[in-house]
Amino acid sequence: MDNQNFTISFTDPPKLIGPNGDSIELTHDELKLLSNYSTEEFQKTINLRFNLNDESKKSCFEIEFEKIRRDLPSDSLLVLLDTSTVANAFDCLNGRVTPLNLLDLSVVTYAAICFDKIIIQPNPKLALGKIDNYSDIFFEIRYPEDFVKQQLWGLLDTSFIDVKEIEDKWCNFLHLAPNEIDLSLYAYDEYQDSPMAWNGIVASHYSEFLNGLELKRDGDKKIRNEFLSIQTMRALFNDRLANMLGIPYLSSSFKSSIHSLILKYKVETRHILDRIIYSISSSENIENDHSYCSQYSAPFLLGLILEQMKEPYDYWEKLYYYRQKFSPLRKKILQDRDNWSGKPTEYLAQYLKFIDEINSGISPEFDRSKNRINAGAAIGSTICTVSPVELKLVGVGIKLLQVMIPTKQIHNFYLKHRKPAVYLFVEMAEEARHLRMVENHISRIWGKTWSREFHEQLKEFSDTSHHQFQKLRRV
Repeated sequence: MDNQNFTISFTDPPKLIGPNGDSIELTHDELKLLSNYSTEEFQKTINLRFNLNDESKKSCFEIEFEKIRRDLPSDSLLVLLDTSTVANAFDCLNGRVTPLNLLDLSVVTYAAICFDKIIIQPNPKLALGKIDNYSDIFFEIRYPEDFVKQQLWGLLDTSFIDVKEIEDKWCNFLHLAPNEIDLSLYAYDEYQDSPMAWNGIVASHYSEFLNGLELKRDGDKKIRNEFLSIQTMRALFNDRLANMLGIPYLSSSFKSSIHSLILKYKVETRHILDRIIYSISSSENIENDHSYCSQYSAPFLLGLILEQMKEPYDYWEKLYYYRQKFSPLRKKILQDRDNWSGKPTEYLAQYLKFIDEINSGISPEFDRSKNRINAGAAIGSTICTVSPVELKLVGVGIKLLQVMIPTKQIHNFYLKHRKPAVYLFVEMAEEARHLRMVENHISRIWGKTWSREFHEQLKEFSDTSHHQFQKLRRV
């Protein structure tokens, strides 16, 4: 693929002109967006999102990331989790049975059963040595030497992020008045030497933190703003890392409101990609009568496992049992992802069909334990978008494809590089309500009784603003 610089013609209407003289009209919004960059800067941004460069013209950053991708387990369905989420889950099994630790154990349970491998950041300071005992589930990213300090920070570009939208999400989630939260997306600088080792506020700190008053209206606003700023940046960073790796990201329960915002833009990005690609490369238009997000009845897997446990380390035996139950689903999803026809709504429908088949096969267990939970699946793109500006960037990027690649090749390029990613999710409020039904299991397994503070914390989690993800169905 010839990848020389494009040019812009300021005619009426304006046009984007490729290296071979092919051109396409731009909207005034797209022209305004392009005008904020030099052509080199814009093309670098597009290259990172669309993987346009050929081998001879890739940047060092792209080449190093390809090495990281090649090092990931092959022939496996992968998902990225926050390292702190995994640390919290292990802490829970070791006796630190707080509501938040249980919620993160639920996330790990969900990920381990629905995916082949859980990818995490290398983090020696969290001492996750125990994952070596479960190497068939967990895999630590291995970065090239000096890559982290020199280049990985490039993922933390905040130039497109709508901070106000994120602040509103947190306020809604925590039942605070509008404008009660003031985020600084650079707060991580005070704590992090490098994202290779998240050595700032770790999971054990925020478990304690959430027992206090700082997140409430009468709490310390400065501490709250700093804490939420760091949690926001971790979610954004890990999502962008997952995008570069071409895999989905599943956030901790506490970050579910921010994750819902990220998913909203992923779904919108997928729709834009499909609509534009089909309009220029096929006579068959993308179907508009299906949703890119569907709700389904899922097992509350942690509750199901807790019901069968007698002591903490029974967890692994029960986890592997259901992991094996779901292995046909994972295998089929992986096969379909590699052979998809380009119709994402059909792909999502087939995905949910497999979930129904798995559910029906073990439904008596769910019925007896009443461990069904409302969950969702959204089909999105692994192109990073977390703001309206970035959605416009996707549209311009597709037009750049049109002038850089012959039309007949675009559809094949799309099928090869933009494979669908299905994101599974359960809302924190929904999970917390189910946790309230399994408290007797906690006493039986760990021999512990929750304090009044933990009861209040769980109630607050249950009362958090829910139905965040259901709004995705209207996208």
